Amino acid sequence: MVGLVVLLMLTLLGVSSMNMTSLELRIAGNTQNRNLAFQGADSLNDLIFYTDTAGAYRFDFTTANPQAFGPEVASGVSTTATGTYQGRGNAILCPGNSLSISCNAFQLSSTATHAASNASATVVQGFVRPGVALD
Repeated sequence: MVGLVVLLMLTLLGVSSMNMTSLELRIAGNTQNRNLAFQGADSLNDLIFYTDTAGAYRFDFTTANPQAFGPEVASGVSTTATGTYQGRGNAILCPGNSLSISCNAFQLSSTATHAASNASATVVQGFVRPGVALD
């Protein structure tokens, strides 16, 4: 009888350990998929922000109109981005500058979705550029 009780306890301990391992594996997979989505969104932001040549991924700093980029699909991650002008009224003063140089504030928001798991991430980046008020 004692042997059977000990065997039952060991079986329950083994089943519990397997369930915990399965849960941890799902958590790790979800984290990896979310990180892939985040990296996709961040990569599209970098592509748009650092592109020097004219083309589909060049941010236009001369317009107050919303700008759309994408979809970009790589490694099962679909990414789109929206760029918007954030300045209101007269141009804002450039940060970190004692001179009264006016700047325009922009925001770039990229959203990515990992196709296999439907994990998604959004990266928002704000920046200012010297210039005149656009609105």
